[in-house]
Amino acid sequence: MQMRCYKCGSLLNSEEYCPNCGVKVTTYKLIVAFSYCYYNEGLDRARSHDLSGAERCLTRSIKYYKRNIEARNLLGLVYYEQGRAADALAEWIVSSNIMPGDNPANDYINDFKADKATADRMNREVRLYNEAVEYLQNGNADIAYLQLSNLIRDNTKLVDAYLLMAIFCINGRNFKLATECVKKVLRMDKGNYQALKYRNEILAEQGRLFPEEDKARQERIRKANETSVFAKGNRAIIQPQGSMQRDDTVRRTVISAASGVIACAMVFLFLIMPHQISKVKEETNQTTVAFGDDITTKDATISELEVEVQNANNSQEKAEEQSAKDANTVKSYETLIQLNDQYNSGNYNSLEMTKAMKDIEPETLSAYGRQIYDTLYNNVVLDSMESIMYQGELNMGWGQYPTAIEYYQQAVEIKSDYNDGEPLYMLAKAYAAKGDTAKAKETYQRLIKEQPKSGYVSTAKTELQELNVADPKGSASQDGDGDDE
Repeated sequence: MQMRCYKCGSLLNSEEYCPNCGVKVTTYKLIVAFSYCYYNEGLDRARSHDLSGAERCLTRSIKYYKRNIEARNLLGLVYYEQGRAADALAEWIVSSNIMPGDNPANDYINDFKADKATADRMNREVRLYNEAVEYLQNGNADIAYLQLSNLIRDNTKLVDAYLLMAIFCINGRNFKLATECVKKVLRMDKGNYQALKYRNEILAEQGRLFPEEDKARQERIRKANETSVFAKGNRAIIQPQGSMQRDDTVRRTVISAASGVIACAMVFLFLIMPHQISKVKEETNQTTVAFGDDITTKDATISELEVEVQNANNSQEKAEEQSAKDANTVKSYETLIQLNDQYNSGNYNSLEMTKAMKDIEPETLSAYGRQIYDTLYNNVVLDSMESIMYQGELNMGWGQYPTAIEYYQQAVEIKSDYNDGEPLYMLAKAYAAKGDTAKAKETYQRLIKEQPKSGYVSTAKTELQELNVADPKGSASQDGDGDDE
């Protein structure tokens, strides 16, 4: 990649300054490198048919470096695969204007214009979809349904049409058609968050969230009812239920002998023992009556004392709980006031303030205190997270994986669910890039378990499966975490 100066357009070398105009280009090079890191990530996702993930990465790549031709061209292809021809053309036209010469975007535009039938079909699909949305907004749900049905019947590539149709079918309890729509979306875009969410809702409604496990359990029950297992020496012998009938004669003999012994024992218990027991009871009762009244009085006194002790303990516990709550409230306000003063002075460190804010309990604050807390959170914590993630991704692009891991670990510690779980996902990729497969698997598992609705879960499952194939050691424990698509 030949990098040009943003000021004069001259080719740059490895120096910190432009050889022509002398402007410092160190930060500019970092930004461009960061943009291409996102482009590479988007390219990987597009190759694995994760179009939604590719769109997010490529959009962010262009945000950092608007002249990234490769990212714009690829984003246009992603839009085209999603049936969004207008968005695709917009990206290709901008790309062509940036670099009019040898640019694949020119070929894409010419091919699209030459294939008039395809262009007309895609424009018609977009028009029908927009009309369906307009009908739905105006309360004409039946007409909107018919419009979407026409699109689905023509096997459109417009992902949004299938998603909207799936919502219709879920509300109408037509789970079969809803499942077909969701499957078509996932075949085109396996990382589509909305499609994955709708699929889980459909399975939940049908009571089939874990059909394989339920089927296996029923099979185990059936086999257990058909066979019996017993030990013979060092061997385990499996015997059909029907074969147990051969032992009936032996069992009858044993039962008869046992019945005779039981009969003799009952004669002794019911004819001889009652007289002896009655005699002993009379002697015991005479002794027990003497102590009865004293025991009753003492029990009543003890019960009263126990109630008083319990009441005193409850009062003490409530006082201690209130005291601890008050202490936490005071500490939260003190920390909040200190951090607010630092923020207003402009002399603060975002990372240190973010760590300090973890000591604040928002639920103990008043409405005004919570307003101050929310302001600090939005302006400091999120800014700190963006800075940490930026540093981590820069080091990923440079191949400095241990340093990238340190930044991502900080991000996970501060807010692991930031940006839909991105810190955990990037930490796992950093471990994998470093070669620490065990840590990478562990982190992927944590993302899947703690944030099952994250848009990164689908890609994480795929990459976890690839790690298990490449390094099967320990992969047996991952079987339950596989995707059930």
